[in-house]
Amino acid sequence: MAEGQADRCRYQRRRVVDPVADEQRRWRTRVLDSFSIPHLHAVEFRSRHASLYRHMNLEAWRQLLATASDIIVSHVEAGFVVYPRPAELENLTTKDERSRWGGAYGVCTEILIADISRHVGRPER
Repeated sequence: MAEGQADRCRYQRRRVVDPVADEQRRWRTRVLDSFSIPHLHAVEFRSRHASLYRHMNLEAWRQLLATASDIIVSHVEAGFVVYPRPAELENLTTKDERSRWGGAYGVCTEILIADISRHVGRPER
């Protein structure tokens, strides 16, 4: 084997694949660069009239959602969502409970921890 070829083989063996860096490149290329946006945030995304997405028509907006979802789904094992409506929170909890949990955010956190613990199979609490 020639000297240059041996050096290339050593380099290829030492090269480490970084899955996080690969996912970041994929996100930047397929989402941020492709749709000309600096970031993707759910609050802004829900409003099609947010200045960040104003340049996109409905089809591009739908494609952005589909592309971002595909990447996220390929990267995570599970997802959990909790959203109590203010009226439900009032009806289902006492003032003392809301005070202890800190309102809707605390309630959501408690519910998510319980759901995630059941999913993982080993309670953290």
